[in-house]
Amino acid sequence: MKKIIICFAVALSIVMSSSAVFAGSGKAFIPSWRVFRDASSSTHYETKIWLSNISDSTISLTITLYSQDNSSGYPTVFSDDTELHCVNYSGTYNENPTTGSVTFDIAPYETCYFQAYSGNDQSDTYGHGFIEWTAADDENQPALGLVAHGYTKYINLGNTRSYAYDITINGGNPF
Repeated sequence: MKKIIICFAVALSIVMSSSAVFAGSGKAFIPSWRVFRDASSSTHYETKIWLSNISDSTISLTITLYSQDNSSGYPTVFSDDTELHCVNYSGTYNENPTTGSVTFDIAPYETCYFQAYSGNDQSDTYGHGFIEWTAADDENQPALGLVAHGYTKYINLGNTRSYAYDITINGGNPF
């Protein structure tokens, strides 16, 4: 009897884990981002996050950025509409500045990038965020859909300096 119960438990766990693998969605943490622009617009920071759809299904994704202000005990959603921009080579996007998020689709095997930069003088904002995706095709539910990486770039036009630092997302692994 114990053997039957153990076999049943193992079979049930295999079925449960295999259905989770084919969920057709994923989420990853963006550990940092920053935007800055001085009054003369000669010095600024911008953040780019590159996203590649590694599946044969269209991926619908949402990027949400949270600012550094955590005085309420919850992260404050970054919500300045002049600072959220997206260049998406494979489709369109919707910008929602009231929620600090951008939503768009990426076609199979396409790459695009999301860019955050400051449209306001004397602004300096930084924080963290999340990338969430779901497969648009109900019949094709990939276990892994995206790989992402980013960088924040500093530019000083006055003395022609620039540098960037890497933003590692999900350890560089697909999610």
